[in-house]
Amino acid sequence: VEAGVTPNFVGTIKDAGGTDYLLLSFDETQTMVNLKTGAIAWESKPDQIVGLMTKYELMDGGKSIVCYFKQKNASKEDGTYLILYKLETATGKILYKEKIAFTDWAPRVGFLNFVARTLTGSNLIEEADYGFDFDEYDVDGDIVFLIRGGHGAGDMANPLTRKGEGDGLVRINLATGKVAYRSYFLLNKKNFKSAPDPVVEGDNVFVVGSENIVSANLKTGKVNWKLDDDLGSPNDWGIIDNTIFLKVGY
Repeated sequence: VEAGVTPNFVGTIKDAGGTDYLLLSFDETQTMVNLKTGAIAWESKPDQIVGLMTKYELMDGGKSIVCYFKQKNASKEDGTYLILYKLETATGKILYKEKIAFTDWAPRVGFLNFVARTLTGSNLIEEADYGFDFDEYDVDGDIVFLIRGGHGAGDMANPLTRKGEGDGLVRINLATGKVAYRSYFLLNKKNFKSAPDPVVEGDNVFVVGSENIVSANLKTGKVNWKLDDDLGSPNDWGIIDNTIFLKVGY
């Protein structure tokens, strides 16, 4: 490793095929170390797995891992992706790669934080901040991602096309990488700062965005209904006796 360079993310994987591993994620290189021998089990090739790992899930008893990557400025085009990679723990073999979300926001995090620390003493943007929020729900063994733009980051778009409305829902099986559905729709406008937390009732999720309320089915991704009137800026809400109460400001 280059002198003075520290990993962005470190994780340990216990008893994967009888071996313990140390996972090190750098900006453009992912490295797995065999803790029994100290040897490098594998290291990703240039441009093979680019981005900042922010989370991983053990699969198949630790024989494989699903890694969450924040990938910025992909293909030399501005934008930040949430991408899932499933990797074989012992070899680093890519078992699947799926793009889940995309925003056209791609800040120079290091420069912005340098300025912020100079002025305030603290970071403006955390390295793991995608520029959008995503919640995860377990649905019949799959994971449903609820993607919500915000933080003043930029416009959300379909990550496969980089076009269209990009908030919404994606259902994926983490073990196989099979995507059951992609249901993208507009929820938050650019530069919207915050929204109340979503509420799940049965199979349905209710989400408040900027001047929008959406009800969608987590199993199918189908939008049950949507209100896109000028509702103002919502800051609190709740569901009582099958009625939504919304507190807004203008």
